[in-house]
Amino acid sequence: MAAIALILSNSLPVIGQILTNVEPDQGMQGQTLQLTVSGQNTNFMQATSLSVRLQQGTSTLIYPGTVEWNSNLSLNATFGFTFVHDPGNYDMRVFDEIDGEMILENAFEIIENPNQPELLSVEPDVAEKGQTLDLLVSGQFTHFQASTTTVWLNQGTVTIYPNNIQTLNNSELLANFTFNFFYPDGLYDVNTYNNVDGQLVLDDSFTLLPGLVPTITEMQPASAMRGTMLEFDIYGQYTHFAEAVYISTYLIGTGGGSFGLECQVIDNEHLHGSIIIPYAVLNGNYNLHVLNNIDGELVMQNAFMVLNNPIEPYIVSIEPDTAYVGDAITVETIANYTWFNWTETFSVWMTKTGSTQIINSESVQVIDNQKLEVDFNIPPFGTPGYYDYHVYDDIDGEMIGAGLFYVGDSITGISDPLSLADVRLYPNPTTGQFYISADVNGKFDVTIFNPTGLSKEFRNVPMLANQPLRFSIDNFADGFYFVKIVSDEKTLIKKLIKQ
Repeated sequence: MAAIALILSNSLPVIGQILTNVEPDQGMQGQTLQLTVSGQNTNFMQATSLSVRLQQGTSTLIYPGTVEWNSNLSLNATFGFTFVHDPGNYDMRVFDEIDGEMILENAFEIIENPNQPELLSVEPDVAEKGQTLDLLVSGQFTHFQASTTTVWLNQGTVTIYPNNIQTLNNSELLANFTFNFFYPDGLYDVNTYNNVDGQLVLDDSFTLLPGLVPTITEMQPASAMRGTMLEFDIYGQYTHFAEAVYISTYLIGTGGGSFGLECQVIDNEHLHGSIIIPYAVLNGNYNLHVLNNIDGELVMQNAFMVLNNPIEPYIVSIEPDTAYVGDAITVETIANYTWFNWTETFSVWMTKTGSTQIINSESVQVIDNQKLEVDFNIPPFGTPGYYDYHVYDDIDGEMIGAGLFYVGDSITGISDPLSLADVRLYPNPTTGQFYISADVNGKFDVTIFNPTGLSKEFRNVPMLANQPLRFSIDNFADGFYFVKIVSDEKTLIKKLIKQ
């Protein structure tokens, strides 16, 4: 008998971990239910990770909001059944690292709710372009407050989103819209979406009318010269300057070039601003562009004319205008008709006359509208000679002083220049006659020249202390010149202006 009992015992099936029951086994769209899932030989409490879901086919997955276990054989999972979830039978699936994945097929049924959510109306149902207004969207059996609800209008591929949304209750909400002029007129669908109702659509329920078309009517004044400061006013009709979130204003030349305008909003139809017309812009007619988020981009053809300015900014002088290789110097730069206090971008550099060699400035400090202090480090192995002096800013453009600066070579015997106190040159500027006076007796070589090669030389000129000698450049054209004074292998170069 014992042998027979052993045979019967070995033939019994081995039962593993399985799901046995889900209670309740039905729920309706729109409900939130706690489901109790029971298992056999399961280890819910011992598992460190637990995943629970309902699944229909391969794409519809419903996950619970919360999961807690009662014992190794029982757990509770709270599900929210939305109107997005299709009616029908769902498998219950539970996974943990001890039991693996367990499936109870067709364990739960979602029943269609007879009270399906829908949108009923939108008030008002018509607006004109340029308007900003609140739309009251009403629904039936909706759940606007149960989940974050979004709202939008659409016409084909065009979508209009609200500025803000206020949920009044589960069936009413207010959405504030601004209807910009770049939206097409015509019929629009009203759409809402939240996690409970899904997407609801009220077809062709809102109408957008053309409204009064905004235009730019005037810019005053309508012209100015390059390099002048200008206060101006821009006027529109049916525009929305004060209501707009942003405004961008600029001029585009009919022959090329453009520059921006900084404006202050006075009211919906009036802008006021000021600008310095850059010297670098082209002369001619400019179209005025005004862009904002309500009116779109408005253009007034030939609204402004830039006139030529016969007076151009230029470099008057630099001091010192001589240095030697390896020197660190600060050059006081004086210009005329410039706007240094107003500009945003500065570059100062020197280029060797007739060469590509460049000495860039180390720093630029604005003293006033016509004066800069510029720091340079002359390279120890720089090339001696005359350098053009360049100043650039975004208002005045590039100014070039041809051959204004001289770099001497400390290796060739002229590293010990005469002191500025030793020799005086006056008057400077001159109309043709000028004097040189020294504090010491001696003989001097004096050469007057410019970077183009014009020169006049005086050899072994005897000088007595504090006795000025007269020199003449009456036959030289007006412009910049250099006066090189050499004595006992000492050299001093001074700049001279004839006018």
